[in-house]
Amino acid sequence: MVVYPQAMFKLKARVLLVGPDGIETTVGKLSGRRAWGDVRSVSEEDGCIVLTVKNGNAFIVPPRAFASADIRADFLAYARRSISQ
Repeated sequence: MVVYPQAMFKLKARVLLVGPDGIETTVGKLSGRRAWGDVRSVSEEDGCIVLTVKNGNAFIVPPRAFASADIRADFLAYARRSISQ
């Protein structure tokens, strides 16, 4: 079971887009979507923003994904508002 997360890790950069309908993600040629209703929680851990999906998967967004602390704070507030609607 410990090997599973390592085997599923993708070395390519992940593009994560958020909007009114939810989250869109792309890694290489693979893409997917999650509606905000599928997101269980938005939290912070070790400086990262963690979007946890109801199926147990999560998107971990590191601080380096944001151009500034203000943009990161805006993203966090937007994500929290979006799952509470």
